[in-house]
Amino acid sequence: YFTQPEVLNRIPTLFLVLGGLTVGLQMIGVLLLRNPEEGDEIETLEMNESSPIIPEKKSPDSKYGEPAVIETESSFAHPTGAPEPHKGTSVSANVSSEKVSMADELVEKTPLEALKTLDLYILWLALAFNHYGYIIKNNYYKEFGQLVIDNDHFLTTTGTVATIGVSLARILWGIATDWLGTKATLLVFTACTTVATVFWYFTLFISPALYMFWVILISVVFTGAFILFPLAALRCYGEKHYATNYGLILSSQIVLNIISPPITKLLLINFGWFWLFFSISICNFLGTLALLFLKEDR
Repeated sequence: YFTQPEVLNRIPTLFLVLGGLTVGLQMIGVLLLRNPEEGDEIETLEMNESSPIIPEKKSPDSKYGEPAVIETESSFAHPTGAPEPHKGTSVSANVSSEKVSMADELVEKTPLEALKTLDLYILWLALAFNHYGYIIKNNYYKEFGQLVIDNDHFLTTTGTVATIGVSLARILWGIATDWLGTKATLLVFTACTTVATVFWYFTLFISPALYMFWVILISVVFTGAFILFPLAALRCYGEKHYATNYGLILSSQIVLNIISPPITKLLLINFGWFWLFFSISICNFLGTLALLFLKEDR
């Protein structure tokens, strides 16, 4: 796409600069890591979900849905039950679907057990369908934009601003998961991807500003996969074998990275840009249908 020597000759140096920045930032991050020390404050976090994908844990002394009593340190120090002034001896906790402790409630499954569950293949397919669109977005947003926008700096700025939006959006996807639950947020995620990519083709021919906004919007939506699918794997199969189980789901990206280049080339040559983008919508719609069968009572 470029023939100017002043641009091409700077590319090797650019890779060195990017590599140096990456090493420097990673080293800063590594140096800031440390193990918790005695005296560090550790807060107990509760996840509020209306529809958790993890089981409820019944208290041995209470029925499902009834308040369970959690004894504090002071209650064991005073077995007679007489509380000290201004010190509570017990805390009532409502064991319900709205307040779930991840540490106690995760279902632990080995990779072999995970392979025998339908949920693994649902998540695998949904991630594969979504990753197909992610590949096209990353590789073709600029090439497609150059059909109308004869300004490389504008398109580069679009990609740069999109990365900022992605960083902020990952926080929002996390908040959405706490509010809606994992399955519901996954459905919202794939549905939003379906709708956003339907209109992507048309935005370029309306205005460059709208195209820039839409690329940023699509990037913000797509980044939900990096939050939601790891969390779904954790909720479905626990943390003990999390790395391997999530790796099984993530293997869908390996398959897509292999088969998507010939597919996208075939679509572009025979059907054009509209059907290339519309194929993203079709794939994510199929992913949404698959996620409807994800078990919600775990």
